[in-house]
Amino acid sequence: MKDLTDKYFDSEYMRPQPSEWVINRDDFPVLSAAIHHTAGFYGPHLSTVAQEEEEVAQLDSLARDHADRFGIGPAYHYAVMPSGRAYAIGKWGTHRAHTAGRNPATQDYWNNEVIGIVLFGDFTKYPPTGAQRFGTLEVVEEVKRISGLEDLTIRGHREHDSIPTARFPHGAQTTTCPGPFAIPWVWDMQELIRCS
Repeated sequence: MKDLTDKYFDSEYMRPQPSEWVINRDDFPVLSAAIHHTAGFYGPHLSTVAQEEEEVAQLDSLARDHADRFGIGPAYHYAVMPSGRAYAIGKWGTHRAHTAGRNPATQDYWNNEVIGIVLFGDFTKYPPTGAQRFGTLEVVEEVKRISGLEDLTIRGHREHDSIPTARFPHGAQTTTCPGPFAIPWVWDMQELIRCS
């Protein structure tokens, strides 16, 4: 796994400054992981044989887009490409901007408690590649190791219910992310982790 967290821990990507996004993991321990998709690409379609330089260029585009839209880019902790290459892109001691709303059980923001894992592709149209699935399992193993959670809960973005608000009047996310072609695989991955 390639670590790009230092690259993106910069005021170019974390506005107004990186310290605004730092949290204490003793106060906000990791409870689970959220699987996302990019719903497309940040440049040409990436295939399973894409070069690392092509992938990093798209991560840079994603980071700039998210910094402009959310104040932090990339909005996730990890990214997995169709090639299966995984990248660490957000420091553990930072909250990100990947899952809106608050956890009904803890009342805290999901972005403080959940590690965001994004897969590049549009899973409303096709499933993650086989290599991407293996790369995601590599990321999940790292999340388990760092968090100390043997039984890590993994959910798709849309599966993170929220405390009802004007934005979430029914307490549900207003997204289909990570897409219908990824959700069954996320459930299978959760079962695989429980059985291992």
